[in-house]
Amino acid sequence: MEAMDKENDAPKLLLKGFSEPPWLEFNNVRVGNAITKQIQLVNSTAVSIGVSVDKTPIKKGFSVPLDQKTIEVPPFGSLPLNVAWAPVAVGKVRETLTLLLDKKIRLSVRLSGNATEGKKQPLTPSSKSVISRSTEATALNRSTISRSTESTALNRSTISRISTIKKRPAPKLPAPPAEPKSASERQDEAFTRWINDILTHPDLVLFGASQQAGFGGVNLRRRELRARVLAQRLYNSEEVVGRMDTLDDAIREQRLAVRADIDMLNDVGVRQQVLELLLCYQPAWLRLALETIFSENIRVDNKDAMLPALSKFLMKRILWDDETAQAHMIQQKPALYDDGFTLALHQHTLRQVLMIILLLDRAASAQILPMTLFTKV
Repeated sequence: MEAMDKENDAPKLLLKGFSEPPWLEFNNVRVGNAITKQIQLVNSTAVSIGVSVDKTPIKKGFSVPLDQKTIEVPPFGSLPLNVAWAPVAVGKVRETLTLLLDKKIRLSVRLSGNATEGKKQPLTPSSKSVISRSTEATALNRSTISRSTESTALNRSTISRISTIKKRPAPKLPAPPAEPKSASERQDEAFTRWINDILTHPDLVLFGASQQAGFGGVNLRRRELRARVLAQRLYNSEEVVGRMDTLDDAIREQRLAVRADIDMLNDVGVRQQVLELLLCYQPAWLRLALETIFSENIRVDNKDAMLPALSKFLMKRILWDDETAQAHMIQQKPALYDDGFTLALHQHTLRQVLMIILLLDRAASAQILPMTLFTKV
């Protein structure tokens, strides 16, 4: 019964893309002691998910048992993950534990705790002798200070006699530098710069591969993460899932299909038209839709590389599908495919394009990103 209560009280991590990281609180732990907490890994899908530990903040005293470095969570089930903390220094700690789902999707768990001082050790005979020697040293220092005081009194009498002698006026020295600003003044200036950066920062750089540092960069990454979470919730909503099921039935029964006289595999002009059609969306909107549908991040090094990166992703994942090609392959070198490959590839491309259109239409209605949906022509 106690085990069930412990499992229910443990924070839960939902095993899917863009899940919100839970907090695992260790509270107060004395240095030299260790404590173990549990986090519940919840699988809400119909297939088992392999979970492996990617990064553990070992330097701060956190660890995961060796037998739980890689675990398999059953469908519609959950398993506990034990995390131990043995603090190495006094102070508050906040770290991140990173997990990998099927070696593809990264999820995070926030770790926090407060390391306090351990119990004071009782005095031993050796320590008592050290204290006695320290007392003797203190007595010697006091005698030295008394002699120093006497010499200081003599110096003052000498100075008083010398002060009667007339001295030339000292040359004028430059004005001393301004006093350093107080901590409150420096904090006010930093807060003012941060507020101005937020209020004047253009929204169009969202999902634009901005590498800005400081408060502006932190605020930008926070807004991008919020947009990803809202898009993922919208993608998994009953409305979108229901409409996609209807589209899947129509595509599978060929009530909705690509024209028979079009060969999307070999006709470069048709492929270019589909690519240009999708690139009419704002790059930020298109990147958000692709990352949500495929549950992976599109790496972009800078803003100028955004369109080439999106075009490459569309060519590999929308206009082509490795699983479909593998299922219809007859010969590997040179690559030959059976008669049903063209139809299957058309169905894949049609479904993904309609999914992008549907998701972005609903996302624009919900105003997930503060910008227009299409680029200016």
